[in-house]
Amino acid sequence: MSHGIKILEPSFDDTKASRACKVIRSSINTNKLNFTITTAKMRRSTGPVGCILLVIAHPDDEAMFFSPLLMSKENIHVLCMSTGNDQGLGRERCDELRASCFSYGISADKVTIVDDPLLQDGMEIDWPEPAIAVHVYNKVCSMQSAGQPPQSLVTFDEIGCSGHPNHIATFRGVCVALPQLIQIAPALTAFKLNSTNIVRKYSGVFDIMVSCLLAPDDYMDISLNVSQVYNAMTLHKTQFVWYRRIFVLISRFSYVNTYTELPRYVSPAIDDSLRPVSLQL
Repeated sequence: MSHGIKILEPSFDDTKASRACKVIRSSINTNKLNFTITTAKMRRSTGPVGCILLVIAHPDDEAMFFSPLLMSKENIHVLCMSTGNDQGLGRERCDELRASCFSYGISADKVTIVDDPLLQDGMEIDWPEPAIAVHVYNKVCSMQSAGQPPQSLVTFDEIGCSGHPNHIATFRGVCVALPQLIQIAPALTAFKLNSTNIVRKYSGVFDIMVSCLLAPDDYMDISLNVSQVYNAMTLHKTQFVWYRRIFVLISRFSYVNTYTELPRYVSPAIDDSLRPVSLQL
């Protein structure tokens, strides 16, 4: 891809952040309220494990939707498909993402942010799935070259948790890339974060029990440490407006993540135009 793509190098000072986030990191290391649930019926794997690649659309997605994963697992890399430059705040939002990830114990060198003219933040902007697929493929290749091949990949599902078109495109782009990813990383297993109806979405901590009852076969990460989610979102200063403060407290995604394993081929639900493409690097 030669249309002006930039992979933003980390400009975040981990040393400075270690002072600002000292209390937050301490709460992670001593927190005993994060745990993973798997059912006896799931035999092939135990959900996202090992070195995990989290693929998101925008800075702040990691805290708003994937906090239970980030607090329950270690050795996570983050690939963000845009700078979140919808309001011209892309540079600030990139720094906010690195600071938020650091609060979860993820260093800046494990955070990759894509600045691609085809993948700009916006509800009205259609993201081409093959472009997303190339970036995901490149990231997996880079991790393998660095001796850290991902064992698990996690992203949104076909609804995107909030219905945001960029979230949905990210899921579809991963689906396009998956057949090629399996060829270069046969041990890789991909998972999608399950969306729910609006009642469950805003049922907060109570959706833990609902998820156990209605979807007992789903993989599940649970965290009762909502203060960490809130702290992480405060680091997204440009985005933490009043309604997102409420969202953090009442959203199920602050307390529970449930996943479904993606098939190792493109789902029939994916349009024919999104069938596997040759990923020219």
